[in-house]
Amino acid sequence: NNMTTVGFYGNDTFASATLALNFPEAGVVGSLLVLNVAGTNNYRNQVYISASSGRIWFRSTSDLTNWTPWKRLLDA
Repeated sequence: NNMTTVGFYGNDTFASATLALNFPEAGVVGSLLVLNVAGTNNYRNQVYISASSGRIWFRSTSDLTNWTPWKRLLDA
C-alpha cells in the first residue's frame, strides 16, 4: 500500500510476496507499475504482472491510502 510513487518496481523474492503485504496473490514474483491519473494529485493505479503465474492484476486509489481490492484481468 505504500508504493504510491510513480514508477516501475520489481519483486524477485517469493517469500516476500504475501497477502499480508498487499500482493494480489501469495508466493509469486513479478513487476509493479504505479501510474498517476492525469490531472490529479492523489489518484493512482497499480498494475502487477506476475512473472511466475503470468497473471495481471489491477487496483486504484483516490487518496493514496485506501485501495480498491485487487482485480485480476482476464487471460488473453
